[in-house]
Amino acid sequence: ITKLLPGVGFLISLSKCTTIPVYIHGANKAWPRGKKFPRLFGQISCVFGKPIRYEEFEKIDRNKRIPFILARIENELKNLEKWAEDGFKGKQP
Repeated sequence: ITKLLPGVGFLISLSKCTTIPVYIHGANKAWPRGKKFPRLFGQISCVFGKPIRYEEFEKIDRNKRIPFILARIENELKNLEKWAEDGFKGKQP
């Protein structure tokens, strides 16, 4: 997972919305970079995480809020990625 850009945190902070982290597993294997066409019969899974409520960040200083939002989302995405890589075994994070 690549690092999230600050604009994501800014938009969440500005809109004060609930965010649902989503991890897409297998897309890079089904359609690798540089390939003109996707592979046939590739498996892609879309995993939805638990909602992250804006209320968690309301009491944090406005200038420090965006890094906290980004860190929380990245952490959730890494948990979803690890769960997917382990074969979707156990309880969903």
